[in-house]
Amino acid sequence: MELGPSGVRVVGLRLNGIPESAVELGSHTRGMWERAAERLGVPFERLLDEVGGGGPLPGPLTVQQVANAAAFLSSDQAEGMTATVANLTAGASID
Repeated sequence: MELGPSGVRVVGLRLNGIPESAVELGSHTRGMWERAAERLGVPFERLLDEVGGGGPLPGPLTVQQVANAAAFLSSDQAEGMTATVANLTAGASID
């Protein structure tokens, strides 16, 4: 609230996982998801399918989609948004 008068806005991004970051982009999340798959007793690839899916929209969330949303939310077109969370779970988590 203190920075609002100066034009500072805060919008969180809620994600359900980006399999692309674990497989193609060399993110540290690969190790995290591999350990989770091992603990759950499921193949790594199956876990990534589950993490990236579950919503009514097809396909997993991509890094580009997150970047597009972040660019929009930080633009003047979203100047009325603050103190909220943008749901980027493709419908897997309903607010």
